[in-house]
Order: sequence, then C-alpha cells, then structure tokens
Amino acid sequence: MEPVVAPLPPEAEANDDVGMSLMAGEETDAVVELLRAELGDRMRVTDCITYLKLETGAGHLEVRFGDVAEVLGRRFTMADFQAIFSSYYGRPSITDELIRVDASMTAGVLDDD
Repeated sequence: MEPVVAPLPPEAEANDDVGMSLMAGEETDAVVELLRAELGDRMRVTDCITYLKLETGAGHLEVRFGDVAEVLGRRFTMADFQAIFSSYYGRPSITDELIRVDASMTAGVLDDD
C-alpha cells in the first residue's frame, strides 16, 4: 500500500492585518475612540458582547496609555491595559507608555517600522 500524501496548502499571502481583543467596558471604549480618530474607516470593530475585536489592515495598532488616560479623565497605566487585554495577532511590543501590535515581524528590532 502506498502512503497517502496530503496536497500542499496554497501559499499564504503576506498582508498588513493586525488585531487585538479587549474586554468590553469604559477603557476599551476610550481605546476605540482613539484608534478610530487615527485610522478612520481602516479600523474594524466587532462587538462580541463581552469583548471587542479591534482590527486593521494599516499594519499596526498603537495604544498610548497617556492618551487613554486623557479620554477617561483619570490615570490609565500598562497594568490597567493588561487587565482588559485578552488576545492579539501580529507582533506585540509593550512599554510603560504604550502597546503596539505590528504586522511586520521585525518592527522594533530592525529599522523597518
């Protein structure tokens, strides 16, 4: 009996899609407001009741915690963001000031961002 060989899948195509899922609530609403101001209709938001899925083909999503704090009118830190941050796709970079999810796997490592 000859072995069964599965056909090769079609080659994946590179794209600039990135996304993150955030728990629904006041903080996420502030993040959505800021990202929509930056990305306009390139920002896709899917309401999944308990969380919002934020996606774009723009190549990156960047959330500056100080900007979120301004919208909320109160302190908002990396720890606050981590409490609402449930998943992502892309390459994440996080500092005390911001989180950025990039389509490029070398963003922040090589000078291509």
